[in-house]
Amino acid sequence: MRNLRLFVLLGVISCVGPEEGIDDTVLTGTVSVVPGTPIDEARDGPNDGGDVYETANALGELSYRWQPFAGSIRSFADVPTQDGGVNERDRDWITFKPAVAGTFTVELEYAGAAPEGPMPDTADTADSGNADDSGVTDDTGWDTGDTAGGCFIDESLETVAPADALAFRLVVFDLSQDPDPACTDPLVDASTDGTGGLLSVSFEVEAGVEYAIRVSGLANVNRDSPDYTLWLSGSSPADGGILVAAHPPFEGEGGVPDYYDRGNPVAGGTTFGWAFDADSRTWTGEYRMLKFRTVETVEGENDYCDLPESDPEYANCAPLDQTTVEEGVRIVWLVAGTFSSLNQALPAGTLYSGTPLALDLDLDAENEAADPVVIDTIAPKIIGWEVDEVEPNDVHVPGFVEYELVAEELGNAQALDVGTGPGFVDVVHGVLEYDETSDRWVGPTDVFAVTVSESMEVVIRLTWPDPGANIDMHLFDEAGQFLAAGWQWRDTSPEYIDLGEVDYPLEPGQTYFVALLPWEGDVGAYDYTLELEWIAP
Repeated sequence: MRNLRLFVLLGVISCVGPEEGIDDTVLTGTVSVVPGTPIDEARDGPNDGGDVYETANALGELSYRWQPFAGSIRSFADVPTQDGGVNERDRDWITFKPAVAGTFTVELEYAGAAPEGPMPDTADTADSGNADDSGVTDDTGWDTGDTAGGCFIDESLETVAPADALAFRLVVFDLSQDPDPACTDPLVDASTDGTGGLLSVSFEVEAGVEYAIRVSGLANVNRDSPDYTLWLSGSSPADGGILVAAHPPFEGEGGVPDYYDRGNPVAGGTTFGWAFDADSRTWTGEYRMLKFRTVETVEGENDYCDLPESDPEYANCAPLDQTTVEEGVRIVWLVAGTFSSLNQALPAGTLYSGTPLALDLDLDAENEAADPVVIDTIAPKIIGWEVDEVEPNDVHVPGFVEYELVAEELGNAQALDVGTGPGFVDVVHGVLEYDETSDRWVGPTDVFAVTVSESMEVVIRLTWPDPGANIDMHLFDEAGQFLAAGWQWRDTSPEYIDLGEVDYPLEPGQTYFVALLPWEGDVGAYDYTLELEWIAP
Protein backbone atom coordinates (compact mmCIF):
# COMPACT_ATOMS: atom_id res chain seq x y z
CA MET A 1 0.00 0.00 0.00
CA ARG A 2 1.31 3.42 -0.89
CA ASN A 3 2.42 5.53 2.02
CA LEU A 4 0.70 8.82 1.18
CA ARG A 5 -0.41 10.30 4.49
CA LEU A 6 -1.54 13.86 3.72
CA PHE A 7 -2.45 15.75 0.58
CA VAL A 8 -1.21 19.37 0.50
CA LEU A 9 -2.51 21.67 -2.22
CA LEU A 10 0.14 24.16 -3.28
CA GLY A 11 -0.46 27.28 -5.31
CA VAL A 12 2.39 28.91 -7.21
CA ILE A 13 1.80 32.65 -7.05
CA SER A 14 3.44 34.81 -9.69
CA CYS A 15 3.40 38.58 -10.01
CA VAL A 16 1.10 39.02 -7.03
CA GLY A 17 1.67 39.93 -3.43
CA PRO A 18 1.48 37.61 -0.40
CA GLU A 19 -1.77 35.75 0.24
CA GLU A 20 -4.13 37.43 2.64
CA GLY A 21 -7.15 36.19 4.52
CA ILE A 22 -7.05 32.48 3.61
CA ASP A 23 -10.11 31.10 5.37
CA ASP A 24 -10.06 28.90 8.44
CA THR A 25 -12.88 26.59 7.38
CA VAL A 26 -12.60 23.17 9.05
CA LEU A 27 -14.54 19.99 8.27
CA THR A 28 -14.67 16.85 10.36
CA GLY A 29 -16.68 13.69 9.85
CA THR A 30 -16.65 9.94 9.44
CA VAL A 31 -16.01 7.38 6.72
CA SER A 32 -17.71 3.97 6.65
CA VAL A 33 -16.56 0.86 4.83
CA VAL A 34 -19.63 -1.34 4.45
CA PRO A 35 -19.74 -5.02 3.40
CA GLY A 36 -19.88 -5.85 -0.26
CA THR A 37 -22.89 -7.17 -2.14
CA PRO A 38 -23.29 -10.93 -1.55
CA ILE A 39 -21.86 -13.10 -4.30
CA ASP A 40 -23.97 -16.18 -4.98
CA GLU A 41 -22.51 -19.48 -6.14
CA ALA A 42 -25.40 -19.71 -8.67
CA ARG A 43 -26.83 -22.75 -6.82
CA ASP A 44 -24.50 -25.29 -8.36
CA GLY A 45 -25.07 -28.95 -7.64
CA PRO A 46 -22.92 -32.07 -7.54
CA ASN A 47 -20.39 -32.30 -10.39
CA ASP A 48 -21.12 -28.68 -11.39
CA GLY A 49 -18.91 -25.64 -11.70
CA GLY A 50 -17.32 -24.51 -8.45
CA ASP A 51 -16.98 -28.08 -7.14
CA VAL A 52 -13.34 -28.32 -8.22
CA TYR A 53 -10.57 -25.81 -7.77
CA GLU A 54 -10.15 -25.26 -11.52
CA THR A 55 -13.66 -23.73 -11.68
CA ALA A 56 -13.55 -21.97 -8.32
CA ASN A 57 -15.62 -18.88 -7.60
CA ALA A 58 -12.93 -16.21 -7.99
CA LEU A 59 -13.56 -13.20 -5.72
CA GLY A 60 -10.45 -11.38 -6.92
CA GLU A 61 -8.58 -8.87 -4.77
CA LEU A 62 -10.02 -8.04 -1.35
CA SER A 63 -8.84 -4.92 0.46
CA TYR A 64 -10.69 -3.41 3.43
CA ARG A 65 -14.34 -4.44 3.28
CA TRP A 66 -16.02 -7.64 4.35
CA GLN A 67 -17.22 -9.71 1.39
CA PRO A 68 -20.08 -12.22 1.80
CA PHE A 69 -20.41 -15.33 -0.34
CA ALA A 70 -23.74 -17.21 -0.32
CA GLY A 71 -23.52 -20.96 -0.89
CA SER A 72 -25.35 -24.20 -0.37
CA ILE A 73 -24.18 -27.80 0.04
CA ARG A 74 -26.80 -29.96 -1.63
CA SER A 75 -25.07 -33.32 -1.50
CA PHE A 76 -23.22 -34.53 1.60
CA ALA A 77 -22.00 -37.85 0.21
CA ASP A 78 -20.99 -39.56 -3.02
CA VAL A 79 -24.15 -41.22 -4.40
CA PRO A 80 -24.02 -44.07 -6.97
CA THR A 81 -26.16 -43.59 -10.06
CA GLN A 82 -28.18 -46.19 -12.00
CA ASP A 83 -25.73 -46.12 -14.89
CA GLY A 84 -22.82 -47.07 -12.65
CA GLY A 85 -21.48 -43.57 -12.21
CA VAL A 86 -21.25 -41.42 -9.11
CA ASN A 87 -22.83 -38.11 -8.20
CA GLU A 88 -20.02 -36.68 -6.14
CA ARG A 89 -20.65 -34.72 -2.98
CA ASP A 90 -21.12 -30.98 -3.42
CA ARG A 91 -18.07 -28.85 -2.62
CA ASP A 92 -17.70 -25.11 -3.03
CA TRP A 93 -14.32 -23.62 -3.94
CA ILE A 94 -13.62 -19.90 -3.53
CA THR A 95 -10.37 -18.06 -4.32
CA PHE A 96 -9.24 -14.56 -3.30
CA LYS A 97 -6.15 -12.35 -3.08
CA PRO A 98 -5.59 -9.98 -0.14
CA ALA A 99 -4.53 -6.48 -1.16
CA VAL A 100 -2.85 -5.89 2.20
CA ALA A 101 -0.73 -8.21 4.35
CA GLY A 102 -1.88 -8.98 7.89
CA THR A 103 -4.51 -10.95 9.77
CA PHE A 104 -7.45 -12.24 7.74
CA THR A 105 -10.67 -13.73 9.09
CA VAL A 106 -13.11 -16.13 7.44
CA GLU A 107 -16.48 -16.85 9.04
CA LEU A 108 -18.91 -19.59 8.06
CA GLU A 109 -22.44 -18.76 9.19
CA TYR A 110 -25.51 -21.02 9.08
CA ALA A 111 -28.73 -21.56 10.97
CA GLY A 112 -28.55 -22.94 14.49
CA ALA A 113 -26.90 -22.42 17.82
CA ALA A 114 -23.27 -21.48 18.36
CA PRO A 115 -20.88 -24.37 17.60
CA GLU A 116 -17.72 -25.38 19.36
CA GLY A 117 -15.80 -25.46 16.07
CA PRO A 118 -13.29 -28.26 16.88
CA MET A 119 -10.60 -29.34 14.47
CA PRO A 120 -11.35 -32.55 12.55
CA ASP A 121 -8.94 -35.45 12.19
CA THR A 122 -6.36 -34.67 9.49
CA ALA A 123 -3.41 -36.87 10.52
CA ASP A 124 -2.49 -39.48 7.95
CA THR A 125 -1.43 -42.23 10.35
CA ALA A 126 -1.69 -40.83 13.87
CA ASP A 127 -5.00 -42.50 14.78
CA SER A 128 -4.81 -45.91 13.16
CA GLY A 129 -1.20 -46.48 12.28
CA ASN A 130 -2.35 -47.28 8.77
CA ALA A 131 -1.91 -45.38 5.55
CA ASP A 132 -5.62 -44.70 5.34
CA ASP A 133 -7.64 -43.70 8.40
CA SER A 134 -11.05 -44.14 6.78
CA GLY A 135 -13.31 -45.70 9.35
CA VAL A 136 -11.26 -44.21 12.18
CA THR A 137 -12.86 -41.21 13.83
CA ASP A 138 -11.54 -38.44 16.00
CA ASP A 139 -13.31 -36.84 18.92
CA THR A 140 -15.67 -34.87 16.69
CA GLY A 141 -17.36 -38.01 15.41
CA TRP A 142 -16.28 -37.32 11.82
CA ASP A 143 -13.88 -39.35 9.74
CA THR A 144 -11.84 -37.33 7.27
CA GLY A 145 -10.57 -40.10 5.00
CA ASP A 146 -6.96 -38.91 4.97
CA THR A 147 -4.54 -40.75 2.73
CA ALA A 148 -0.80 -41.09 3.17
CA GLY A 149 1.42 -39.76 0.42
CA GLY A 150 0.82 -36.02 0.71
CA CYS A 151 -2.30 -35.24 -1.31
CA PHE A 152 -5.33 -33.96 0.53
CA ILE A 153 -8.63 -35.67 -0.34
CA ASP A 154 -12.26 -35.20 0.62
CA GLU A 155 -13.72 -36.43 3.85
CA SER A 156 -16.11 -39.37 4.02
CA LEU A 157 -18.60 -39.99 6.78
CA GLU A 158 -18.15 -43.53 8.12
CA THR A 159 -19.95 -43.23 11.45
CA VAL A 160 -23.47 -42.45 12.56
CA ALA A 161 -23.71 -38.71 13.08
CA PRO A 162 -25.25 -37.19 16.22
CA ALA A 163 -28.97 -36.52 16.13
CA ASP A 164 -30.07 -33.31 14.42
CA ALA A 165 -26.59 -32.79 12.98
CA LEU A 166 -25.83 -30.34 10.20
CA ALA A 167 -22.10 -29.92 9.94
CA PHE A 168 -19.71 -28.21 7.52
CA ARG A 169 -15.98 -28.32 6.98
CA LEU A 170 -13.93 -25.22 6.12
CA VAL A 171 -10.42 -25.60 4.67
CA VAL A 172 -8.09 -22.76 3.59
CA PHE A 173 -5.07 -23.24 1.30
CA ASP A 174 -2.12 -20.95 0.57
CA LEU A 175 -1.60 -21.38 -3.17
CA SER A 176 1.86 -19.80 -3.12
CA GLN A 177 3.01 -23.11 -1.62
CA ASP A 178 1.52 -25.17 -4.45
CA PRO A 179 -1.06 -24.15 -7.07
CA ASP A 180 -2.76 -27.54 -6.71
CA PRO A 181 -4.58 -27.49 -3.36
CA ALA A 182 -5.07 -31.26 -3.59
CA CYS A 183 -1.39 -31.59 -2.73
CA THR A 184 -1.04 -28.65 -0.36
CA ASP A 185 -1.06 -28.81 3.41
CA PRO A 186 -4.06 -26.77 4.55
CA LEU A 187 -3.36 -23.42 6.13
CA VAL A 188 -6.58 -23.81 8.14
CA ASP A 189 -8.72 -26.93 8.62
CA ALA A 190 -11.78 -26.52 10.85
CA SER A 191 -15.30 -27.88 11.15
CA THR A 192 -18.55 -27.09 12.93
CA ASP A 193 -19.78 -29.46 15.61
CA GLY A 194 -23.21 -30.19 14.17
CA THR A 195 -25.20 -27.54 16.02
CA GLY A 196 -25.00 -24.66 13.55
CA GLY A 197 -24.17 -21.04 14.18
CA LEU A 198 -20.89 -19.31 13.34
CA LEU A 199 -17.45 -20.81 12.75
CA SER A 200 -14.66 -18.20 12.68
CA VAL A 201 -11.01 -18.78 11.74
CA SER A 202 -8.17 -16.26 11.44
CA PHE A 203 -4.78 -16.57 9.76
CA GLU A 204 -1.96 -14.41 8.42
CA VAL A 205 -1.90 -13.49 4.72
CA GLU A 206 0.54 -11.87 2.31
CA ALA A 207 -0.49 -9.17 -0.15
CA GLY A 208 -1.08 -10.39 -3.71
CA VAL A 209 -0.89 -14.11 -2.85
CA GLU A 210 -3.82 -16.26 -3.96
CA TYR A 211 -5.67 -18.30 -1.35
CA ALA A 212 -8.35 -20.95 -1.83
CA ILE A 213 -11.24 -21.89 0.47
CA ARG A 214 -13.15 -25.15 0.25
CA VAL A 215 -16.50 -25.64 1.95
CA SER A 216 -17.98 -29.13 2.10
CA GLY A 217 -20.57 -31.01 4.13
CA LEU A 218 -19.86 -33.49 6.90
CA ALA A 219 -23.42 -34.45 7.83
CA ASN A 220 -27.05 -33.50 7.33
CA VAL A 221 -29.00 -36.09 9.25
CA ASN A 222 -32.37 -34.32 9.38
CA ARG A 223 -32.02 -32.69 5.97
CA ASP A 224 -31.83 -29.19 7.42
CA SER A 225 -31.33 -26.23 5.11
CA PRO A 226 -27.85 -26.64 3.62
CA ASP A 227 -27.45 -22.90 2.94
CA TYR A 228 -24.54 -21.02 4.43
CA THR A 229 -22.86 -17.62 4.16
CA LEU A 230 -19.11 -17.30 4.02
CA TRP A 231 -17.73 -13.94 5.21
CA LEU A 232 -14.24 -12.85 4.16
CA SER A 233 -12.94 -10.03 6.31
CA GLY A 234 -10.54 -8.06 4.18
CA SER A 235 -7.87 -6.17 6.13
CA SER A 236 -8.02 -3.42 8.72
CA PRO A 237 -8.03 0.08 7.17
CA ALA A 238 -6.10 1.39 10.16
CA ASP A 239 -2.85 1.41 8.16
CA GLY A 240 -3.89 4.68 6.51
CA GLY A 241 -4.64 3.22 3.12
CA ILE A 242 -7.93 5.12 2.74
CA LEU A 243 -7.92 8.81 1.77
CA VAL A 244 -10.75 11.34 1.81
CA ALA A 245 -10.99 14.50 -0.30
CA ALA A 246 -13.27 17.48 -0.89
CA HIS A 247 -13.80 18.46 -4.55
CA PRO A 248 -15.83 21.08 -6.35
CA PRO A 249 -18.87 19.29 -7.88
CA PHE A 250 -17.79 17.06 -10.77
CA GLU A 251 -21.02 16.21 -12.57
CA GLY A 252 -20.81 14.54 -15.94
CA GLU A 253 -23.51 13.95 -18.53
CA GLY A 254 -26.98 13.65 -17.04
CA GLY A 255 -25.72 14.82 -13.66
CA VAL A 256 -23.84 11.54 -13.03
CA PRO A 257 -20.63 12.05 -11.04
CA ASP A 258 -17.62 11.72 -13.34
CA TYR A 259 -14.88 10.36 -11.10
CA TYR A 260 -12.42 10.34 -13.99
CA ASP A 261 -12.71 14.12 -14.28
CA ARG A 262 -13.03 15.24 -10.68
CA GLY A 263 -9.75 17.20 -10.82
CA ASN A 264 -7.75 18.48 -7.88
CA PRO A 265 -9.39 18.57 -4.46
CA VAL A 266 -9.69 21.77 -2.46
CA ALA A 267 -8.82 19.88 0.72
CA GLY A 268 -8.10 16.32 1.75
CA GLY A 269 -6.12 13.97 3.88
CA THR A 270 -5.87 10.55 5.46
CA THR A 271 -8.28 8.81 7.81
CA PHE A 272 -7.72 7.76 11.42
CA GLY A 273 -9.43 6.30 14.50
CA TRP A 274 -10.86 3.24 12.76
CA ALA A 275 -13.24 1.03 14.74
CA PHE A 276 -15.04 -2.18 13.74
CA ASP A 277 -18.69 -3.05 14.46
CA ALA A 278 -18.98 -6.84 14.51
CA ASP A 279 -22.79 -6.89 14.19
CA SER A 280 -22.87 -4.97 10.89
CA ARG A 281 -19.31 -5.92 9.85
CA THR A 282 -18.68 -2.23 9.13
CA TRP A 283 -15.50 -0.21 9.64
CA THR A 284 -15.85 3.45 10.67
CA GLY A 285 -13.03 6.01 10.67
CA GLU A 286 -12.64 9.75 11.06
CA TYR A 287 -11.21 12.63 9.02
CA ARG A 288 -10.38 16.28 9.57
CA MET A 289 -9.84 18.81 6.75
CA LEU A 290 -9.10 22.53 6.66
CA LYS A 291 -8.12 25.38 4.30
CA PHE A 292 -10.79 24.94 1.64
CA ARG A 293 -9.75 26.88 -1.45
CA THR A 294 -9.26 26.55 -5.18
CA VAL A 295 -6.38 27.59 -7.42
CA GLU A 296 -6.95 29.18 -10.83
CA THR A 297 -4.47 30.41 -13.44
CA VAL A 298 -5.55 33.53 -15.35
CA GLU A 299 -3.91 35.90 -17.81
CA GLY A 300 -2.03 38.51 -15.82
CA GLU A 301 -1.13 42.15 -16.37
CA ASN A 302 2.20 43.84 -15.68
CA ASP A 303 2.11 47.54 -14.83
CA TYR A 304 5.88 47.99 -15.13
CA CYS A 305 6.15 47.35 -18.89
CA ASP A 306 6.11 50.70 -20.75
CA LEU A 307 7.22 49.37 -24.15
CA PRO A 308 4.80 49.16 -27.08
CA GLU A 309 4.01 45.69 -28.42
CA SER A 310 5.93 46.54 -31.62
CA ASP A 311 9.19 46.89 -29.68
CA PRO A 312 11.47 43.78 -30.02
CA GLU A 313 12.10 43.93 -26.26
CA TYR A 314 8.38 43.84 -25.43
CA ALA A 315 8.42 40.04 -25.12
CA ASN A 316 10.84 40.30 -22.22
CA CYS A 317 8.29 42.19 -20.13
CA ALA A 318 5.04 40.89 -21.63
CA PRO A 319 2.18 40.13 -19.25
CA LEU A 320 2.66 36.87 -17.34
CA ASP A 321 0.00 34.37 -16.35
CA GLN A 322 -0.98 34.67 -12.72
CA THR A 323 -2.14 31.96 -10.36
CA THR A 324 -4.76 33.21 -7.95
CA VAL A 325 -6.34 31.66 -4.89
CA GLU A 326 -10.10 31.90 -4.61
CA GLU A 327 -11.06 31.82 -0.97
CA GLY A 328 -14.18 30.47 0.62
CA VAL A 329 -15.05 27.36 -1.43
CA ARG A 330 -18.46 26.55 0.01
CA ILE A 331 -20.08 23.71 -2.01
CA VAL A 332 -17.98 20.54 -1.96
CA TRP A 333 -18.39 16.86 -2.77
CA LEU A 334 -16.60 14.42 -0.51
CA VAL A 335 -15.12 11.17 -1.83
CA ALA A 336 -13.04 8.53 -0.08
CA GLY A 337 -11.24 5.43 -1.21
CA THR A 338 -8.01 3.53 -1.71
CA PHE A 339 -6.60 6.20 -4.02
CA SER A 340 -2.84 6.52 -4.47
CA SER A 341 -3.40 10.26 -4.88
CA LEU A 342 -6.53 12.32 -4.40
CA ASN A 343 -6.84 13.41 -8.03
CA GLN A 344 -6.11 10.08 -9.71
CA ALA A 345 -8.68 8.25 -11.80
CA LEU A 346 -10.10 4.86 -10.80
CA PRO A 347 -7.68 1.99 -11.41
CA ALA A 348 -9.37 -1.39 -11.48
CA GLY A 349 -9.94 -2.69 -7.98
CA THR A 350 -10.09 0.75 -6.33
CA LEU A 351 -12.46 0.65 -3.35
CA TYR A 352 -14.25 4.00 -3.14
CA SER A 353 -17.47 5.86 -2.30
CA GLY A 354 -19.72 5.36 -5.32
CA THR A 355 -21.92 8.31 -4.35
CA PRO A 356 -20.14 11.53 -3.32
CA LEU A 357 -21.40 13.28 -0.19
CA ALA A 358 -22.51 16.85 -1.04
CA LEU A 359 -21.97 19.51 1.64
CA ASP A 360 -22.69 23.21 1.98
CA LEU A 361 -20.04 24.54 4.35
CA ASP A 362 -20.15 27.43 6.80
CA LEU A 363 -17.06 29.47 5.97
CA ASP A 364 -14.44 30.33 8.58
CA ALA A 365 -16.11 27.91 10.97
CA GLU A 366 -15.98 24.37 12.33
CA ASN A 367 -18.17 22.06 10.25
CA GLU A 368 -19.15 18.50 11.12
CA ALA A 369 -20.73 16.32 8.44
CA ALA A 370 -23.91 14.70 9.73
CA ASP A 371 -23.61 11.71 7.37
CA PRO A 372 -20.65 9.42 6.74
CA VAL A 373 -18.85 9.08 3.43
CA VAL A 374 -19.88 5.51 2.56
CA ILE A 375 -17.26 3.39 0.78
CA ASP A 376 -19.26 0.77 -1.08
CA THR A 377 -17.97 0.36 -4.65
CA ILE A 378 -15.08 -1.40 -6.39
CA ALA A 379 -13.91 -0.03 -9.73
CA PRO A 380 -14.24 -2.81 -12.30
CA LYS A 381 -11.49 -4.04 -14.55
CA ILE A 382 -12.46 -2.66 -17.96
CA ILE A 383 -10.67 -4.56 -20.71
CA GLY A 384 -9.40 -2.55 -23.68
CA TRP A 385 -7.79 -4.92 -26.15
CA GLU A 386 -6.81 -8.55 -25.53
CA VAL A 387 -4.23 -10.35 -27.70
CA ASP A 388 -2.15 -13.52 -27.78
CA GLU A 389 1.61 -13.56 -27.81
CA VAL A 390 3.06 -14.31 -31.27
CA GLU A 391 6.46 -15.91 -31.91
CA PRO A 392 9.15 -15.05 -32.78
CA ASN A 393 9.46 -12.14 -30.36
CA ASP A 394 12.84 -12.80 -28.79
CA VAL A 395 15.02 -9.88 -27.77
CA HIS A 396 17.87 -10.84 -25.48
CA VAL A 397 19.99 -9.24 -22.80
CA PRO A 398 23.74 -9.89 -23.07
CA GLY A 399 23.64 -11.92 -19.85
CA PHE A 400 23.00 -11.82 -16.12
CA VAL A 401 23.29 -8.33 -14.55
CA GLU A 402 23.25 -6.78 -18.04
CA TYR A 403 20.46 -4.22 -17.75
CA GLU A 404 19.90 -3.54 -21.44
CA LEU A 405 18.43 -5.21 -24.50
CA VAL A 406 20.53 -6.15 -27.51
CA ALA A 407 19.94 -3.12 -29.75
CA GLU A 408 20.19 -5.11 -32.98
CA GLU A 409 17.26 -7.32 -31.89
CA LEU A 410 14.77 -4.61 -30.89
CA GLY A 411 12.95 -5.05 -34.20
CA ASN A 412 12.05 -8.62 -33.15
CA ALA A 413 9.74 -7.40 -30.37
CA GLN A 414 6.02 -8.02 -30.86
CA ALA A 415 4.33 -4.65 -31.47
CA LEU A 416 1.20 -4.23 -29.36
CA ASP A 417 -1.73 -1.95 -30.13
CA VAL A 418 -1.59 1.55 -28.72
CA GLY A 419 -2.56 1.69 -25.01
CA THR A 420 -6.35 2.03 -24.80
CA GLY A 421 -6.35 4.88 -22.28
CA PRO A 422 -6.85 5.73 -18.59
CA GLY A 423 -9.25 3.41 -16.79
CA PHE A 424 -8.64 0.48 -19.16
CA VAL A 425 -6.62 -2.71 -18.83
CA ASP A 426 -4.97 -4.16 -21.95
CA VAL A 427 -4.13 -7.87 -21.80
CA VAL A 428 -1.60 -10.22 -23.42
CA HIS A 429 -1.82 -14.02 -23.03
CA GLY A 430 1.31 -15.98 -23.77
CA VAL A 431 3.60 -18.93 -23.15
CA LEU A 432 7.28 -18.55 -22.25
CA GLU A 433 9.30 -21.55 -23.34
CA TYR A 434 12.16 -22.61 -21.07
CA ASP A 435 14.88 -24.67 -22.74
CA GLU A 436 18.15 -26.14 -21.45
CA THR A 437 19.77 -22.68 -21.49
CA SER A 438 17.03 -20.86 -19.61
CA ASP A 439 18.56 -19.41 -16.47
CA ARG A 440 19.38 -15.95 -15.09
CA TRP A 441 17.88 -14.03 -18.06
CA VAL A 442 19.55 -16.31 -20.64
CA GLY A 443 17.43 -18.33 -23.04
CA PRO A 444 14.20 -17.70 -24.97
CA THR A 445 12.40 -14.45 -24.11
CA ASP A 446 9.10 -12.75 -24.90
CA VAL A 447 9.40 -9.01 -25.57
CA PHE A 448 6.64 -6.54 -26.45
CA ALA A 449 6.83 -3.01 -27.89
CA VAL A 450 4.39 -0.59 -26.24
CA THR A 451 3.34 2.91 -27.33
CA VAL A 452 0.79 5.40 -25.99
CA SER A 453 -1.17 8.21 -27.64
CA GLU A 454 -1.20 10.39 -24.51
CA SER A 455 0.91 10.78 -21.40
CA MET A 456 -0.11 7.96 -19.03
CA GLU A 457 1.20 6.07 -16.06
CA VAL A 458 0.85 2.31 -16.09
CA VAL A 459 0.77 -0.63 -13.73
CA ILE A 460 2.14 -3.71 -15.52
CA ARG A 461 1.27 -7.05 -13.92
CA LEU A 462 2.71 -10.43 -14.86
CA THR A 463 0.96 -13.53 -13.54
CA TRP A 464 1.98 -17.13 -14.12
CA PRO A 465 0.25 -20.03 -12.32
CA ASP A 466 3.13 -22.54 -12.28
CA PRO A 467 5.46 -22.10 -9.27
CA GLY A 468 8.02 -24.29 -11.04
CA ALA A 469 9.30 -21.18 -12.81
CA ASN A 470 10.28 -17.67 -11.79
CA ILE A 471 9.84 -15.21 -14.65
CA ASP A 472 11.34 -11.74 -14.45
CA MET A 473 9.68 -8.73 -16.10
CA HIS A 474 11.77 -5.70 -17.12
CA LEU A 475 10.78 -2.39 -18.69
CA PHE A 476 13.15 -0.68 -21.15
CA ASP A 477 13.11 2.61 -23.05
CA GLU A 478 13.16 2.84 -26.85
CA ALA A 479 16.97 2.49 -26.88
CA GLY A 480 16.72 -0.74 -24.89
CA GLN A 481 18.00 0.87 -21.69
CA PHE A 482 16.69 -0.40 -18.37
CA LEU A 483 13.91 1.55 -16.60
CA ALA A 484 12.38 -0.80 -13.99
CA ALA A 485 11.91 -4.44 -13.02
CA GLY A 486 8.94 -6.27 -11.55
CA TRP A 487 11.07 -8.00 -8.94
CA GLN A 488 11.81 -4.56 -7.46
CA TRP A 489 8.16 -4.64 -6.30
CA ARG A 490 7.52 -8.37 -5.94
CA ASP A 491 9.66 -11.37 -6.91
CA THR A 492 6.91 -13.97 -7.23
CA SER A 493 3.71 -14.22 -9.24
CA PRO A 494 2.10 -11.77 -9.63
CA GLU A 495 5.14 -9.61 -10.39
CA TYR A 496 4.36 -5.98 -11.18
CA ILE A 497 5.78 -2.56 -12.09
CA ASP A 498 3.90 0.51 -10.82
CA LEU A 499 5.07 3.64 -12.63
CA GLY A 500 2.48 5.71 -10.78
CA GLU A 501 4.25 4.92 -7.54
CA VAL A 502 7.48 6.45 -8.87
CA ASP A 503 5.74 9.24 -10.82
CA TYR A 504 7.05 8.16 -14.23
CA PRO A 505 4.49 8.52 -17.04
CA LEU A 506 4.98 6.99 -20.47
CA GLU A 507 5.10 9.67 -23.14
CA PRO A 508 3.49 9.67 -26.62
CA GLY A 509 5.92 9.32 -29.49
CA GLN A 510 8.16 7.00 -27.45
CA THR A 511 8.40 3.20 -27.71
CA TYR A 512 8.85 1.15 -24.57
CA PHE A 513 9.74 -2.54 -24.31
CA VAL A 514 8.28 -4.99 -21.79
CA ALA A 515 10.58 -8.01 -21.60
CA LEU A 516 9.77 -11.35 -19.98
CA LEU A 517 13.03 -13.09 -19.08
CA PRO A 518 13.66 -16.55 -17.62
CA TRP A 519 15.12 -16.43 -14.13
CA GLU A 520 14.86 -20.00 -12.92
CA GLY A 521 12.82 -23.12 -13.59
CA ASP A 522 12.79 -26.48 -15.34
CA VAL A 523 12.53 -27.00 -19.08
CA GLY A 524 8.92 -26.53 -20.12
CA ALA A 525 6.22 -24.17 -21.33
CA TYR A 526 4.89 -21.67 -18.81
CA ASP A 527 1.57 -19.89 -19.40
CA TYR A 528 1.35 -16.27 -18.34
CA THR A 529 -0.93 -13.24 -18.46
CA LEU A 530 0.45 -9.73 -18.92
CA GLU A 531 -1.82 -6.81 -17.96
CA LEU A 532 -1.20 -3.13 -18.66
CA GLU A 533 -3.47 -0.98 -16.53
CA TRP A 534 -3.48 2.63 -17.74
CA ILE A 535 -3.78 5.50 -15.26
CA ALA A 536 -4.00 9.23 -15.87
CA PRO A 537 -0.85 10.96 -14.56
